[in-house]
Amino acid sequence: PVVLIHYATATTAAMLADTDLSTGELRFLRTNNSDGKYTDEGIDRVLYVQTTSDAVFAARTSVIVITLVMLVTALIRTYGWMRRQQDMVLGLGALVRYFVYYFNHVANVFALFDIIFCGVFYIFFKHQASVEYLLPEDYRYITATLYTAAAMKFVVVAYRIFEQTNADIFVIDWERSKGALKTTDKEVSVSMWRSTFIANEFNEMQSLRGFHVLIHMFIVSAILEGADFIRLAQSVPSGDGQVADYTATHDLLRIAVCSFWWLVIGLAFHIAEYQIFYRFFRTHPLQAFVDLCSVSNISIMVLLEPQWGFYIHGESIQAYADVSMAEFQQNLEIEAQGNLPQRGIAGNCQTFEVFLGAYMRQFLNVSYAELFAAQNNPAAAHGPGGHGGDADTHALSGPQRPGTAHPGMGYGAAPVPQQFNCFEFLRKRMPVQLNNATVNIKQRINSAFQASVREAQRTVLAKFGVHQHFDFPPNILYMNGPFAGEKAGGDLFFTDDVQAYGKALMYGIDFDVFLLYLLLFLSIDTGLHNVFGSMAITFLLELAISRYRAAEGEANIARKTLFDDRFFL
Repeated sequence: PVVLIHYATATTAAMLADTDLSTGELRFLRTNNSDGKYTDEGIDRVLYVQTTSDAVFAARTSVIVITLVMLVTALIRTYGWMRRQQDMVLGLGALVRYFVYYFNHVANVFALFDIIFCGVFYIFFKHQASVEYLLPEDYRYITATLYTAAAMKFVVVAYRIFEQTNADIFVIDWERSKGALKTTDKEVSVSMWRSTFIANEFNEMQSLRGFHVLIHMFIVSAILEGADFIRLAQSVPSGDGQVADYTATHDLLRIAVCSFWWLVIGLAFHIAEYQIFYRFFRTHPLQAFVDLCSVSNISIMVLLEPQWGFYIHGESIQAYADVSMAEFQQNLEIEAQGNLPQRGIAGNCQTFEVFLGAYMRQFLNVSYAELFAAQNNPAAAHGPGGHGGDADTHALSGPQRPGTAHPGMGYGAAPVPQQFNCFEFLRKRMPVQLNNATVNIKQRINSAFQASVREAQRTVLAKFGVHQHFDFPPNILYMNGPFAGEKAGGDLFFTDDVQAYGKALMYGIDFDVFLLYLLLFLSIDTGLHNVFGSMAITFLLELAISRYRAAEGEANIARKTLFDDRFFL
């Protein structure tokens, strides 16, 4: 016989049938009545499990292999990051980055491994008419990798949020003055409202999501509990319906069922929204923001790292952007007729991946120091005469290239380490002081970026190879770094996809957040066996992450652009 069941009777105690076969055992609990007849009323649970299995050995071996392989992949990624930083010296920053890459790779592979492992057991166990394949009783390696993946993915998401909320953000205004008024001979100043409007829109874009968390969780919960699909996780084969009402759910089957519906609903939303809605019915928000920058004559530079980031080229092809509604509509009609040059540079491209030279970065650092000094001590910034004083006299006029280096700014400008601030939104911020010194420094930064873009227009580069397909940076050290010879210190612009700058927004880490919530939900559900409770705890984490990202992002853009945060709605 395949399964041998022994029954033992007792008047007050339950009877435990326990037959140990070479392939496993079938356990269930049953009681008998006083009349000696067995009924189903006393059945507590039925579990189809096996005590020994090659699957346990396979799981243990897979975990060891994965952790060893990820050590190498994280090292390769860290090497690419060091090339992007133009710093090949192993330091604390490289070590931290290595562990972030390692945690990310291990979490991704562990999640894939757990889902596939549990899915295979579900398929083989459920789709059998009689008990031939049993579930493993020892699956601690699966739950261990699940908990580890959730913890590692949380670290990765937290690091990337801190990185985004400490990015350097620059609003570059290309608008020119319309000349002087005939009555007063006073030059007409450029309006600030276009820059303020774009900064406010970019602040809203920081919270752009591709993953609709609340509705996604609601649908998954409704399917699992409302439609009772969690019943599929009961540890009984599909062909054995007589004991289906008395079987307990198995953790591996719960992982398989919950992850299946989580992924299916997420994939359905992605296809409906990004492959259908934004392709045929409406412009993608990232593309719409680029168009908005173009008609506003405003460019955006976002540096996630000191010398690396993304650039949105919003220089208008019209003479002026600060015009009346009638002129604005007329300009759009002329552009639609094809009577004007195309937007962007390098073949109608408006979004770029940027690798700044060390000289530009050091110029920005000096300008930042003067800017914050002018904010914290306006009287000193104005100087004795009240006209800018030292801040105007000693500020650099722009990034210096070899041969014209400013005193104190030598030929070997060193790479700049990245600094992280957190919970800035909790600190009291003073009102922005837009004095003469502050305005002059912002104008110098604006002019420096304009000059950098003009210079890069002649040498815009295209991505190819591993840089294009695997986001592995080229060897910047030999392109504009210290080993580049005459090209050292130059700024490199690579044409990029219009949605690539989404990496600087919450949109760019949505996949990591999606996977984090899946892992957290599965980890909690395996312990609680409660879908609603697990989903509620996961949603609390979503509230904390989204609120922190929005508040800290707003504080960062206000601090870096010197736009008063009261303008951010």
